[in-house]
Amino acid sequence: MLGPMPSDNEVGLGSLGRDYGEVLWQPGPDEVERARITGYRRWLASDRGVDLAGDTGAGAYRALHAWSVAEPSAFWGSLWDYFGVLGERGEGPVLTGGPMPDVSWFPGTTLNYAQNALRVAATDPARIAVIARDEAGNQSALTYGELAAEVSRVRAALCALGVTRGDRVAAYLPNIPAAIIGLLATASLGAIWSSCSPDFGPASVIDRFAQITPKVLFTVDRYRYGGREFDRRQAVTDVTGALPGLAAVIVVGGRGEDIGPAPRTLAFESLPGAAPAELEFEAVSFGHPLWVLYSSGTTGLPKAIVHSHGGIVLEHLKALCLHQDLGAGDVFFWYTTTGWMMWNFLAGGLLAGVSVVAYDGSATYPRTGALWQMAGETGVTYFGTGAPYLLVCAKADLVPVRAGVIAASCLGAKVEAYGPDGAPVTGRVGELVLTAPMPSMPVGFWNDPTGERYRASYFTPWPGVWRHGDWITMLPDGGCVIFGRSDATLNRGGVRMGTSEFYRVVEQLPEVADSLVVDTGQLGAHGRLILYLVLTEGETLDDDLTGRIKTALRTALSPRHVPDEIYQVPGIPRTLSGKKLEVPVRKILLGTPVADAADPDALANPEVLAWFSK
Repeated sequence: MLGPMPSDNEVGLGSLGRDYGEVLWQPGPDEVERARITGYRRWLASDRGVDLAGDTGAGAYRALHAWSVAEPSAFWGSLWDYFGVLGERGEGPVLTGGPMPDVSWFPGTTLNYAQNALRVAATDPARIAVIARDEAGNQSALTYGELAAEVSRVRAALCALGVTRGDRVAAYLPNIPAAIIGLLATASLGAIWSSCSPDFGPASVIDRFAQITPKVLFTVDRYRYGGREFDRRQAVTDVTGALPGLAAVIVVGGRGEDIGPAPRTLAFESLPGAAPAELEFEAVSFGHPLWVLYSSGTTGLPKAIVHSHGGIVLEHLKALCLHQDLGAGDVFFWYTTTGWMMWNFLAGGLLAGVSVVAYDGSATYPRTGALWQMAGETGVTYFGTGAPYLLVCAKADLVPVRAGVIAASCLGAKVEAYGPDGAPVTGRVGELVLTAPMPSMPVGFWNDPTGERYRASYFTPWPGVWRHGDWITMLPDGGCVIFGRSDATLNRGGVRMGTSEFYRVVEQLPEVADSLVVDTGQLGAHGRLILYLVLTEGETLDDDLTGRIKTALRTALSPRHVPDEIYQVPGIPRTLSGKKLEVPVRKILLGTPVADAADPDALANPEVLAWFSK
């Protein structure tokens, strides 16, 4: 359901606070000349006759973006040819149907994600594909040739277990090479992959995997995090007991023990089946399911979101090669677990021919700078992580954190801000929408044959328009600022803003480790603005800190955004993927029982939620 729309007040960079929009870096002529997106633009001119205005710089990008959203068939079709996607393109059109979501991409085309991810194995088998690193500093590597051999071995085992096109294969694994191998082996068969991190509790895993009824489960029997070992044998037993269709459980790095009631327990290191001399790939349609990702599931069963082989191949090639400028010789890292969609993006680095770093463990063990040390020792050229780690590093004086403006929309993404009347607005806060289709959009939800749930989640209240559920301001120069969830907006005296701005101010204070802000106001009724704080070790909420917080918010935002109440709490409730639970906490404050406000099995720390009912 839509929250209240923001006011029509103009939003300029000056109103967003100090440092917003500050240029941190911009490429010089040499970087622009070498950039892969520059090569693509020249190829468009020479091979497609698409001669766009502007030579280099921001103007050139704006022209390219405008063309990519105005001519989606030409743009997405050109990516297939430019990157030489392996598959059978066929003679059909690129895009048919409409409006969204009733569109079809590349009808008649066949390909396989795994074949494209492993293409370097045929041309440069000695190139490093995966660098495995754990928090203790242990490190190993697989070349593309070795990775392809491992995929072939695991693929043969899956075949021996009866896995075929359309079957589901699930994984309860850390971010280790076996997860990437399992994904590629599954995809090579046309089967469908889905993964959860082993820190997920069994109920959360069952909520996800029971929907897709996997035939095989990859798992570990224990994992390490923050210097401690966590035994997962009972959790695996609980999960497998709720998945009656399992043919086998494959244990990675196990100790030879049977786990759970599945018919067979197999060791990953000694699987059955004879691998063929040459790795084979099942050709599937462009829209054939590749993997299933999940929503957070805080207030109901997680949505099982299905993505396609073709859509992911093109989107990841575009994003990694043209936007992130990755290619041969790069070492690509993103701090993630297998339960977050960024793990899938990390694995996609193989499409670009890079070396991906699979890091298993805590970002801050044995010290805050652990990831930076790892990056230096592995030669990382592209470092990706979430905002919480950067905030911790900033407080430890390891990295600067400033600015806050996204430079531009991605190619092929027709991003707009919609006002309350469903018309695009610039320089004002609006609903983040996509007004044109992209092939990487989900093909639907699992067990949603009519598409009713999918439409209700993303295509209301404006039919044919994807509503993402965030506030955004599109700036006149094409940049944008995202303010957070549109169902968790702060509304003070008619001034509305997303919670992310609030956190940006509060969490800059060295005493603040984490925070949550909730506005209890309802339609037509003023409410309380309540700030909850987790403080760094040894700190307490006293009058001095309270005063400095209020002063910082008054100065950076407005007097209306000074909290009515501030509390120190033992923890901020978060989903398993790390999102703050603003809406469920608001529901609790308005009288909803804790048990009805959020599913505890979908939370990383459910024990803290009860505190907010006091």
